[in-house]
This record gives sequence, C-alpha cells and structure tokens, in this order.
Amino acid sequence: MSEAAKPKKRMGRPPKSPEKGKRQNYTFRMSDADRDMVVKAAEMAGRSISEEIELRVARSFWPDPAIARLENQYQMILDHFGGPENAFQCLILSGIFVRAQNAVAQRGKSDRGWVADPELRKAVSDKMVEDIPRFVEMLAHSDAAVESYAKLFSLDAPRHK
Repeated sequence: MSEAAKPKKRMGRPPKSPEKGKRQNYTFRMSDADRDMVVKAAEMAGRSISEEIELRVARSFWPDPAIARLENQYQMILDHFGGPENAFQCLILSGIFVRAQNAVAQRGKSDRGWVADPELRKAVSDKMVEDIPRFVEMLAHSDAAVESYAKLFSLDAPRHK
C-alpha cells in the first residue's frame, strides 16, 4: 500500500465517547458585580469559576425545599377535606364567615368580641344565613358562578366533573 492510500492517524488522545459527555463551552455576559461575586464564591469553595457557574446553574433546577413543603402541606389539606372540591367549598364557607365578621365589625366593636357579645354573634349568624343559600345555589348550577365567587375571595375555582 502506498503512503498516500494509508488513512491519517490522529494525534493526541482518542476522543471521549458521547455517552461520557464532554462538557460544552458557552459564552455569556454578566456584569462586573456578578462576576466578582462568582469569583469570590468560587475562591471560598475551592472551585474554578467555571465549576462555580456550572454548580449554580445546576442548583437552579433542583427542587426548592420550601416549595416542596408547601406542596406537601397543600396535599395534606386536600386529603383532610376529602379532595379539592371539598377543600374549595370550605374555603368559600370561611370567606362567607369573614364577610359576616366584617359586616358586623362595621356595626361597632364590643369589648368582649363578637363571639362573647350575643348581639354581634347573632349579627354574624344572620349574615352567614343570608350568604350560604346563594353559595349552595351557585355550587349546584354553574361553574361560572363558582368561579365568580372564587374571584370574590381571590381563589382558584375547581371545575365540576
């Protein structure tokens, strides 16, 4: 075989296989202040600037423990009330209760509070009795009505199935 027919041999180490994944280089911009913070953090952690940036980017995709706790608490509430529709209805009822308390508060405050004051307690009860039938009627007839009531309390309304 002649010299020209032989395939050229590459110099250096053989390329890594794709599954081992050579990390890519990226160029991006950052302010001097941000760069200074990254440099300082990298020095404190004993990492290169590239390693520090790579770690911080990766961390941005890790689950946030605070959000995970909130999601867990939300699920516990849903389980406690027997599902999202029941929980939503309890929220609406609590909203009716708050509206009743606010209506009574406009009449005047008692030194003993509305629970201990028979007149204010009756006023809260009357206001709730006034609002609950409208709430039940809305639940029975219309997703749109439930959604409008939900907006009144700044809630996300569940859809009827």
